[in-house]
Amino acid sequence: MNLDATIRRRLAVALEEADLVGVAFDAAAGTATVTLLVPVLADEARGIRDLHFLLHPVARVAASLRVRGARPTTLRPLGLSDVPSVVSGFGGMPVRGSGFFDPVAGEHSRSVGSLDWRSGRGAGRHSLALSHDDAHRHFDLRLWFDDFEVLDARGLRVPVVSIVAEGARARRTLRQESRPCV
Repeated sequence: MNLDATIRRRLAVALEEADLVGVAFDAAAGTATVTLLVPVLADEARGIRDLHFLLHPVARVAASLRVRGARPTTLRPLGLSDVPSVVSGFGGMPVRGSGFFDPVAGEHSRSVGSLDWRSGRGAGRHSLALSHDDAHRHFDLRLWFDDFEVLDARGLRVPVVSIVAEGARARRTLRQESRPCV
């Protein structure tokens, strides 16, 4: 997959309001699946599209989980097997940020801390960075991979061009709805 600047920017638009509902790893196969519920406009009706981003091969996974409390913020240790339960523990909250794919250097800089797992596979030419935040916790997740494909809830491949086109259409519609009537 060619993730040039235009595709990255358009994917970011499409995923702006997405809810992160799951992450799964297959360390033996060197894959990760990131499940997002993405708002869509289908035939002028609003809906949600269940998309599974299958990343392969995954070269590295870095994460940090910070817990806020009466004492200073605490960094919690994580193993690769802990990440799915941390993600589900946020209850499908929207992802934060805007530069999800191949964010510029310095963004998501706090990703390393709780977990830094390396598979020894692939070059990690691309990355996907996601964050969750609630009143008590902050979670950053970054996955480095070489290629990806997107599957729908039935396991059928979804062309990236259709995701970015739907994201652009939704943004145009929302802009039109937010304009004041004259």
